[in-house]
Amino acid sequence: MSSADYRVNLLRCYGYLSDYIEQADFNIYNRALGTHNFGNSVNTDTYSQVALILRLINQKNQLVEIKNIITESLNELTEEERKILAYRYIKKYPLKGVMQKLSLTKGVYYVRIKKAINSFGSVLNAKGFDFDWYTSAYASKVWFKKLIKGANGYCDEV
Repeated sequence: MSSADYRVNLLRCYGYLSDYIEQADFNIYNRALGTHNFGNSVNTDTYSQVALILRLINQKNQLVEIKNIITESLNELTEEERKILAYRYIKKYPLKGVMQKLSLTKGVYYVRIKKAINSFGSVLNAKGFDFDWYTSAYASKVWFKKLIKGANGYCDEV
């Protein structure tokens, strides 16, 4: 993955993060019930169950962190930049749909989307959230890759 791709991946996956976080809460709750032998818990020792719960809590916290980082970074962009990125990558409008919604020609669209992606990347970089951060903190983690690919099959594509 090139350093430009991570910005688009973050935007494409942003719309799903609230659902992922909610699902993580549900899984943590159900695992916690299992430590008290409620429900249909697997017969494992308490320490193993607690270790799994702690891992799930850590993953959920990482999802909250990445959602907050993206939100804060988007909020620092101009309204025009936020709109074009939101329509194209978060709401998944097709190219023609974005052009119609924003009354843009194809040429103007490409200039503005490139500028908006670069601005988003600049804000991320200024906060210390660059390609190396994304790769080490998220993209290298198997659980994150599975989560993203499972809910949004083209998240790794540009």
